[in-house]
Amino acid sequence: MRVEEGSLYPALHRMEQDGWINAEWGDVSEHRRARYYRLTATGRKQLAEEEKNRTRLTQAVATVLQFAHEIRKAKELISKVPAFPPQGLVSDQSTRARPDFITMSVPSTRVISIAVMNGSGACW
Repeated sequence: MRVEEGSLYPALHRMEQDGWINAEWGDVSEHRRARYYRLTATGRKQLAEEEKNRTRLTQAVATVLQFAHEIRKAKELISKVPAFPPQGLVSDQSTRARPDFITMSVPSTRVISIAVMNGSGACW
């Protein structure tokens, strides 16, 4: 990853102002100096908090991706069904249609409920 000076040094300065890091000048060679940064106790606490936030975000994204995968699988299964509702359950054949709208919900129990609707508004 490449970080430009215009981004790095302002970020380091803000972290120093917030007390997350300490900075010291040191000699690199006879004619060169460098600035060295070290995490403070407050910085370590902030880092731990940021790691927790990143973990929560990663888990949320994984949940959304898993849900999208489950929807894709459900759509594939439903696309294989010839028509809704099965013949004989309705007298008017005009209400028989392939599903074109699917809603799904995944409660905390991870059980997926599916509602399938066709263009006429019928739901199964």
